[in-house]
Amino acid sequence: MKSRSRVMSLKERFLNNPHGTRSIQKYLQHMQAIVDDFALVDSPLSKDDLVLYTLASVGLELKEIVAALRARDTPISFDELYNKLGDYEIHFKKDKPTLSFYIAMANYTHRQNRFTSQTTPHHGNTSSGRNNDQFSHRGNNTDFLNSFVKNLDHKVFAQDLSPLHQFLGVEVINTPNGLFLSQHRHIDELLHTFGITGTKEVYTPMCNTSALTLQNGSSHLEPTPYRKLVGALQYLSLTRPDVCFAVNSLSQIMHSPTERHWTAFKRLLRYLKATIHHGLYLCRGTPLTLQAFNDSDWGGDRDNGRSTIGYIFYLGSNTISWKSRRQKSVSRSSSEAEYKAIADSTAEILWVTNLLEELGLTVPKSPALFCDNTGATYLCSNPVFHSRMKHIALDYHFVRECVTNGSLRVHHISTKDQLADILTKALGRPQFLHLRSKIGVTNGASILRGRVNDSLSCKKQSPASHALSVGCLPLS
Repeated sequence: MKSRSRVMSLKERFLNNPHGTRSIQKYLQHMQAIVDDFALVDSPLSKDDLVLYTLASVGLELKEIVAALRARDTPISFDELYNKLGDYEIHFKKDKPTLSFYIAMANYTHRQNRFTSQTTPHHGNTSSGRNNDQFSHRGNNTDFLNSFVKNLDHKVFAQDLSPLHQFLGVEVINTPNGLFLSQHRHIDELLHTFGITGTKEVYTPMCNTSALTLQNGSSHLEPTPYRKLVGALQYLSLTRPDVCFAVNSLSQIMHSPTERHWTAFKRLLRYLKATIHHGLYLCRGTPLTLQAFNDSDWGGDRDNGRSTIGYIFYLGSNTISWKSRRQKSVSRSSSEAEYKAIADSTAEILWVTNLLEELGLTVPKSPALFCDNTGATYLCSNPVFHSRMKHIALDYHFVRECVTNGSLRVHHISTKDQLADILTKALGRPQFLHLRSKIGVTNGASILRGRVNDSLSCKKQSPASHALSVGCLPLS
């Protein structure tokens, strides 16, 4: 039975419930308990109101993740908000240093696939990562790391494999000047499984003369095997940004694949056969400059008119993050599509910046983002808010705030120098090979054969430095 005094008391509790110094988990659990009490007195609280109040009342230390959540195209449920804020606090909130060994042990015994990082005066910076039964750790204090491994072996059964050579199926090869990440064994298994070993090789992952659509082909395939194949390719794209767009395109049609889509899948395997020894090369000693390239293919999806966005991030000359995905809503102009892509890239930039700080790395300059759409780049720094942009107001204010407070610099770049172009559309062979050479994907055949002569040369110059020198327009 509804009681007015009880409802008023609950509203007072709800409105006077600041985050304070509590952990985000305890705070959100308390919020949910109040919401449950509202339901018991037959006065349920809207989930949207709960999410909005939570975002407005959490502490300033969570402002980056809150800004990213506000920039989303779609609403977020309270359960999803609970998970994201909890993960953010566990992963990236800097607490007072404690003994790293016990943090790692708690991480292991509770069987959580977590990343932990701690900086202490005596042990330096130490970070650990775990997935199922594989555990990796790094740090700048060798004595402490050796002691850490020894203590870990006393608590749980652990086998020390010395320097990292393989983790979650990714082969890690040390060279004099850097690291080479390869999944050639995974590619070889795919080729043998689908009988592609004797077929003709191709040198681009997708045909650039015909687009994949839902109407391609008339004979439909069983979707379950197709989904398994795409899942295997998605894991491969973790070290191969050159196939990211192709995998994203194939994954859009998993509910109703046809023979035409199967042909496109086999073409991608033929490309992987030609580049089986290619992998991602990470150079040592590059400058700590964070740069992002951002692009969109306006209306590129012929089934629904949505745009495909892509971004690629560099730390110095090393490719560290990339993404290719279809936007969740139709953009009415190329500038709008590009600006939505900039908002997504900005959220990722804040995430990467916080991760680097957690690892004890400080980026001396604010990150630079490069976009080839003049209208979108001017909108980032132009204080005039045009009426035609009101429907993307959250994206607009989110990016503008980051530019104003110095967290981000946006530059215009010519289309021919836009490296993210490889993540938004199928390209012809000359342009594809040119961009592939710029995004860190390199032929490591000599390294994989054991001749570690480090024939791969590291470019100390960042990918954007040449573009800036030939006349890019700084807009912030």
